[in-house]
Amino acid sequence: MERQKTKIKLVIFALMFVTSWLPYSSNAKAEVVHKLAIHVNKNEPKLFHEVLTNVENLERHYRALDEEIVFEIVAYGGGIQMLFSETSPVEHRIEYMTLSIENIAFTACGNTLDAMEKSSGKKPMLIDGVEIVQTGITRLIQLQEEGYSYLKP
Repeated sequence: MERQKTKIKLVIFALMFVTSWLPYSSNAKAEVVHKLAIHVNKNEPKLFHEVLTNVENLERHYRALDEEIVFEIVAYGGGIQMLFSETSPVEHRIEYMTLSIENIAFTACGNTLDAMEKSSGKKPMLIDGVEIVQTGITRLIQLQEEGYSYLKP
């Protein structure tokens, strides 16, 4: 009986070893995830529209390839004004993209917001869904360390 259990264990081990060397099925596709951090620090609506168009084009491209792409648009300095609720010329487009693109984040620099609050006496309101990080530049470094590609348009 003990000898039979040993034989069964050896057969199971051999099967596991052999199957670990078999190639994956042609139907099994490697999961590819692309990551892109986009740096915006200028209050230029035309530039921001171009950034959003690039995001839409990339998202369509990788979706057609059945690959995933993750975006984070980090704004600080003058670029943060594109993320202000009710005054941003791209507010509706950002809101639409936040709903239609699963893996997109818009990030605002907390230091820039604090400086604006200090000079104007009130903190600007951001578009719904915009996240705040303490330092925009630090966030860009962190994203690159996490494997994000970096784009400065």
